[in-house]
Amino acid sequence: MEVGANWYEGKYGYKSGWSVPLVQSLGVEGDTHAVVSVPIKEGELGKPIGVDVGGGVGPYYQQNQHVGVDYMNGQVGTNFGVGVPFAGVGVNTGVGVSFPSINDIVG
Repeated sequence: MEVGANWYEGKYGYKSGWSVPLVQSLGVEGDTHAVVSVPIKEGELGKPIGVDVGGGVGPYYQQNQHVGVDYMNGQVGTNFGVGVPFAGVGVNTGVGVSFPSINDIVG
């Protein structure tokens, strides 16, 4: 398992993986990850905050859940994606919600 934080880039998260030596040559290796992105660098302040959680098994199956919060423009969105990369197939679905933004309040 890898855990890390990059204060300058505003990225925090972990990644772990597994493999089965008997079928590793077929690409049967898995991973899970979670990453939080909080833009704090100069020039990026105010950009949306994002959270990604996902995982997969080699080229056979991948999934990711993303949640983004754009507090400056008053939007929250989530997106879930599943794919089978070796077959070139995937599907995404998502939803978004709007609310009064900081820009609306400050004027």
